[in-house]
Amino acid sequence: MSRGLLVTILVSGYKETVMHIATALFFMTQFMFSYCAVILNIQIEDERERVVNEFNVTDQRRGVKWNYYRRPSWLFNFKQSYILAKLDDSLRNRSF
Repeated sequence: MSRGLLVTILVSGYKETVMHIATALFFMTQFMFSYCAVILNIQIEDERERVVNEFNVTDQRRGVKWNYYRRPSWLFNFKQSYILAKLDDSLRNRSF
């Protein structure tokens, strides 16, 4: 009787511990996903601001806007054509 009770307590404690660990892992992964999304959004906003600043560079002598663009990192390659199409008038009519 005592042995069966001990086994029951150990098994129920094991199940409870596993559930606590699983819950903790679930919330940690949720936190990490939200944290990464926030960081990614901040980086995209910084990249967008950098591109806008690059396109706002004006040649003071001739009064024309430079059409140069430094190639972004791999993270922002997917945004390149959209940002260029929005910011540069000469690229608005092209299809990407």
